[in-house]
Amino acid sequence: IQRMTQGMRKRLKNLEYPESREAALREILFTRQFQCLLDRPARIQPRQDKGFYFILEGISGVGKNTIAEGIRGRLSAAKIPNTIIEEPSEKYRTLREQIGYEKTDLRHNLQLKKALYMADRAYVVERTLRPSLDNGEVVIAVRSCMSTAVYQSWDRADAYSTLAEHDWVPTCDLLVLLDTDVKTALSRISKRSEPLGDHETAEQLAAHRELYLELAPFYPSRHSELIDVSSSEKEVIEKVYSVLTRQLKLHNG
Repeated sequence: IQRMTQGMRKRLKNLEYPESREAALREILFTRQFQCLLDRPARIQPRQDKGFYFILEGISGVGKNTIAEGIRGRLSAAKIPNTIIEEPSEKYRTLREQIGYEKTDLRHNLQLKKALYMADRAYVVERTLRPSLDNGEVVIAVRSCMSTAVYQSWDRADAYSTLAEHDWVPTCDLLVLLDTDVKTALSRISKRSEPLGDHETAEQLAAHRELYLELAPFYPSRHSELIDVSSSEKEVIEKVYSVLTRQLKLHNG
């Protein structure tokens, strides 16, 4: 660490080209950040005693919204207070319009799109997530900052950085990563009435699935499950609900 944080700085004066100096300064910035993070106490979100934060994640075609509605129906039937939050929310669309969406190609401006998603998430956390948890509700979240890490990151390093940047979000009590092969996902997507989205080619689905599987074990959650959604909708909802109720019982002692 001493060599990274002090030795590298001494070598700056020996660099011949301005490009070398610029690259070195960026590397030193990284090492300084690394050292500061090591020195900083871990930020641990206080455990919510009443509510339960439950996230559904996965690539397009795994049925996140359908499963969320199915789980909500089961919870409501059991008279368990619950609410669904979906990312992005309407606030994201409002922010997008305010910056002139038609004049700004967000598909090729990942940093701007990522910033809008983070602003939207901060709004949802303060206006919906925290109040719902304080009210003792089960919050069913369709997507989270993991989606931002998968879809709006330049590379894997940026993806991990995106997860780390969200340490202000309440810790998830249960993360369920819904998974299936690309062929099955494409088959389900093709049955929709709307055209394919920006991230719904076979190549993109395969790359995003791989990144989801890599990131999920490192997502800040108190419990996580990987569930195959290749079976029927009813069976998948039953699997997810079984995992959820088991974790709810543990959470409530």
